[in-house]
Amino acid sequence: MTIVIISHKDDLDGIISAALIKRIYMKDKKNNIKIFLCSHYEVISIVKEIDWSEIESLYLLDLPLNDDEIRYVRNINSNVHISYFDHHYLQSKNMEKIRNAVDEVELNYKMCSAEIIEKKYQFKDSYIKMLVLMSATMDFMKKTRVSNLCIALAKILSILNLDELIQLVDDFAQNEVLENGGILKEKYRDYLENAENIEKSTLNFTDFLYTLQINDIRLAILYLNDNSINIKYIFWKLSTENHADIYMIMIKENQNIFISKSLEYKKYLSIDLYCANRGGGGRNDAGGFKSNIIFSEDNYRESAVRIIEELNSFREEIK
Repeated sequence: MTIVIISHKDDLDGIISAALIKRIYMKDKKNNIKIFLCSHYEVISIVKEIDWSEIESLYLLDLPLNDDEIRYVRNINSNVHISYFDHHYLQSKNMEKIRNAVDEVELNYKMCSAEIIEKKYQFKDSYIKMLVLMSATMDFMKKTRVSNLCIALAKILSILNLDELIQLVDDFAQNEVLENGGILKEKYRDYLENAENIEKSTLNFTDFLYTLQINDIRLAILYLNDNSINIKYIFWKLSTENHADIYMIMIKENQNIFISKSLEYKKYLSIDLYCANRGGGGRNDAGGFKSNIIFSEDNYRESAVRIIEELNSFREEIK
């Protein structure tokens, strides 16, 4: 049996979700498991490159699909059984399109994707439960007993290339990442040391963080000259430093925008609904969407102000 897994590459939830599905199928040595990792909006390029004639099952994990991606998924060979597990808030019309495009759908905005998979397949062993807790901790930016481990893994994710990320999925599936007690194995301790050295030399948020007040919200804007730093890790680090109520990340020569609420800010901000309304997706007061402009040093501040003003207007409309 040949199984394809397409999952989100940019955070722990996508990596661990893929590992959980692989763990189900790797018990049978006859199964051929192919793993593809991608960012949001990259699903189409992966779907195009796969020969679906000999594929029996496809798992789409932790990826909020847009209209074009749903259309491509719907046109995959009808003999392929497609399962979609996700937790991002989507527009109702897209949710209905997804249900019509795939064979099996599990959506739950109150869980991360790994939690959805754990519930679906009734995993019992303590190792899986720890992985799922790690996914939820990082995805919902919660403080738990594995928070420090999650921060370490987020740093590691920020320096791994695509092949190394796929190997990380395999290592999680085969319990080759953690020692007993939740300590990183030597290979990943080496990765962590490398990541922290890079962080010390390149990452000082106070040098390029722009903050302002809009109505009742303190906004912090982070403009990145490249996209090599893990976005989830940035949000986590910013929130623990308590710069603002909302954090917005823009990347040079990119149209994707990322928004997240601070850990300390208790108000509901409708970020997930707003991002879905703009054609993107989100969950738990965080999300992202594609802007109609390409960001640069000349326009990112003005763009962020406009986006937050639109978010405030949207909040008023849905009250």
